Amino acid sequence: MTYKFLIALLVWYLSPVLAQQASPLAGQGVPPLETTEVYLNVFLDRLLDVDAKQYMHESVVLVALSWYDPTARPTVEENSKLVAEGALTCSLPCWTNVLDRGLCCDGIYLPSFSFTNTAGFSQDRQVDAEVYFGPNGTVLWAVTVLGTYYQPMSFQNFPFESIDLIIAFDLLDTSVNVEGHPGVTVVPSAAGPRVFSFGKGDDSPQWNVNNVSLSIFSGPTLLERIQKHATQQSAPSDPNPFNPASGEVWMAQQDKYNIQTVIFSIRVTRFWRWNLVYGVLPVLLCAILGLLVFFQDAGDLGGRISVIVTVFLALTAIQFVLNDSTPQSSYVQPLQQAILAIYLCFGISAVESILAYRLVHWKRFSVERRARRDAWRQYKERLAEWKSFHPKRRSSDSVPLGHDGDVLEEDQQSAQENPEDTTQYRRMAVMGVFKVKKYAAKSAENRESSDARKLRKERDLRPTLASILAENEHYGGAIAYYLDKATFLTLMLAYIIAFPVIFATQSGYVSLLDQTLVQR
Repeated sequence: MTYKFLIALLVWYLSPVLAQQASPLAGQGVPPLETTEVYLNVFLDRLLDVDAKQYMHESVVLVALSWYDPTARPTVEENSKLVAEGALTCSLPCWTNVLDRGLCCDGIYLPSFSFTNTAGFSQDRQVDAEVYFGPNGTVLWAVTVLGTYYQPMSFQNFPFESIDLIIAFDLLDTSVNVEGHPGVTVVPSAAGPRVFSFGKGDDSPQWNVNNVSLSIFSGPTLLERIQKHATQQSAPSDPNPFNPASGEVWMAQQDKYNIQTVIFSIRVTRFWRWNLVYGVLPVLLCAILGLLVFFQDAGDLGGRISVIVTVFLALTAIQFVLNDSTPQSSYVQPLQQAILAIYLCFGISAVESILAYRLVHWKRFSVERRARRDAWRQYKERLAEWKSFHPKRRSSDSVPLGHDGDVLEEDQQSAQENPEDTTQYRRMAVMGVFKVKKYAAKSAENRESSDARKLRKERDLRPTLASILAENEHYGGAIAYYLDKATFLTLMLAYIIAFPVIFATQSGYVSLLDQTLVQR
């Protein structure tokens, strides 16, 4: 039972690989001398998906090739007769879905095209291929292709952008094996959307197909692009070097094979209404809700910060929701620019709320600030007094001095007049009496000078903003009120200007291919 489960799991894991198939336009044979042009017609039946995460797109297209080959019809008639007689087993029916007709296309020329940017072809849809023979030796080969294609994409105008999805066809000219053949040239012909899809409705989720076109790509060839971007040169002994020191030999071989590239472009536009409702509007509403803090009491700092944090978390949650539909790129997209601008405004609102709160309670903060300064000054005085009464012990033979090395003059004179009192003098010095007297005198002098300076400043200078705010708390409330209104109007004006500028200047068509290299 276990091995059966493992086999089933292995089959399920390998199913995407097993479902891959060869190019539906692989072709066969070599063209006759009469075949010199192949006309390419491509019709988009359905755009199935545009993967903005992996930069790929999936679609169903009808490819119709037409050319002139007078030998094709007689060859098919001969093959069909042999199949009917049982003398030939047909390996390539002309109609893949109608086998009883007995038309066999073995041995005729079918142009060979490769899909340059394909990621794979799926067998989920049956590949329909039919070969038709018209009058005067014309041949038509129609193939329905379901494929997934990759390409570089740019979503710099997300979510209001329009881009081109590209399918590249390379004609592999097998006429090089025919002596005297002038070569086969591919000619872009008709193109259009919707062949087998009927009814009304959108073309694809989130995208609308505007236009399709076919054009010849005349830019650098494949090997020229390889040599341009190669980071290491080929080995000198390589018989066919991709990046040799001199590219003459390899380029000559490339010209011989006559590889031609045709670009099938699908111009698509993203549904902007869906992104406006689910992306832009929620972000804009968060920005507007963030401005409500300026209508709250400036003295309620906790309430204001709570509103800012709540709206900030809501905007962050919206980002997680938008992450599934937002392309991941190396640049900051317009919607992300708007979100960053809102975050910046939230920060400005928080700083302004703190400033307004300080203005409203300036008087209380001033009283608390003075109380802290007085407490610190008292602490330093008490600390100095304690240190003066607890000096380090010194030798008894020397007369100890005060804390800063000075002795008051009356104490020195008293010690000189009463030599017998020298021991008492030393004891008094040790106890710090001289220092206490001197520090007390200096403190009184400093306080008197400080009070004098304050009186002089109050008498001579104009009242400062700090003194006005400390005098009456309503002054701070008035300034905070006008500061709120000014900040609110400034941020509102910034939103009104920033959002239209961000999305208006970064919207519309984004060219992914150099149009000078395309010949329509």
